[in-house]
Amino acid sequence: MMAENGAVALDAFLAAPDEIALVLTDIVMPVMSGTELVGRIREIRPGTKVVLMSAYPGAPILQNGRERLSLLRKPIPS
Repeated sequence: MMAENGAVALDAFLAAPDEIALVLTDIVMPVMSGTELVGRIREIRPGTKVVLMSAYPGAPILQNGRERLSLLRKPIPS
């Protein structure tokens, strides 16, 4: 499933949270950032697996409480 922004992605997750095994999201998105999206999803289903993406070279490896979130750097080599 693809979504054009974080709010649409959250709506899709809310419609079927048990059907989504992994959330792959960019950090910078319109309407709702990827980090906000992840926070909202984790409030609903804390164990949801997440990978964040970013093209910004200075994007940090993110910490969410005690958990380290995965960061995939873009562009992704083929």
